[in-house]
Amino acid sequence: MLQCPKCNKDSTVKDSRWSEKRGLLLRRRNCLACDLRWSTLEISVDQYEALIKDRADLEQLRNLIGK
Repeated sequence: MLQCPKCNKDSTVKDSRWSEKRGLLLRRRNCLACDLRWSTLEISVDQYEALIKDRADLEQLRNLIGK
């Protein structure tokens, strides 16, 4: 389980969606203790390794996650 960024307690996944366009998994999470809600973006290890080969690929990662 992923811990809450606010209180470090356990969280649950409320919703998961695969983004075909971005090639990543979007998860909506909820803290069991403080009820904080937040989202995570997950990519495969292969995608991550390909994106961080050099500093130029950092911009590609930002574009992938929409920032």
